[in-house]
Amino acid sequence: MERIPINPTAMKRLLLGLFILFTFTGCFLKSVHPLVSEKDAVLMPGLEGTWLNDDELWTFINDPRNVTNLDLSKYELDVEFEEGEEIEETIYLVLVQKLDENTVSDEEPYVLLGRIVQLNDHYFLDLSLFDFSLGEDDLISAHQFPVHTFSKVTVDGDDLNIEFFKSAWIKELIESNRVRIKYEKVDESILITASTKELQKFVSKYAEDEDAFDDPVILERTHENF
Repeated sequence: MERIPINPTAMKRLLLGLFILFTFTGCFLKSVHPLVSEKDAVLMPGLEGTWLNDDELWTFINDPRNVTNLDLSKYELDVEFEEGEEIEETIYLVLVQKLDENTVSDEEPYVLLGRIVQLNDHYFLDLSLFDFSLGEDDLISAHQFPVHTFSKVTVDGDDLNIEFFKSAWIKELIESNRVRIKYEKVDESILITASTKELQKFVSKYAEDEDAFDDPVILERTHENF
């Protein structure tokens, strides 16, 4: 399947924003390997669509025909779908936009890829940067390194909770020798290097530990046009 084209200039700005979001913001637990492999990925019932709170608008797209209330034409993203095209059978295109008094910011949205895995009775979301190329000789491309973040997600009717695993929690466990998991320490941050299989065992073990998660991102489904 052909990749969805993205405007390179716009993606450079997005990369900078996401680099700040995922690298300099220390609250997210970051991993070299994904939590969700392609063979494990599932679609989560009720997740696709548009969700908001006072500050952000989140949109999960698997089949663009199911999400008709989001207008991307005012951005420089050039996200295009062939008629009837799905992104991939079990992957979501995830757009995160800033809101100001229920109005979407003119800034380009963060563009991410999301995969869901069900482990025991919980659903977990793996997020990574949208796959794109800025050219082999591009200085930015030469210095970027993809990472994954993951969270526990819950859909209850028109309510969506996203609870990110927090880095301070895993750092404390590691430094007090209370957990065995592969990692590297980069400056003062922890970068998890465990395999996907090891990650799934890890998050399953701590899925109900409230200390493992940051305050949830609480969102409500919306059918308004944006």
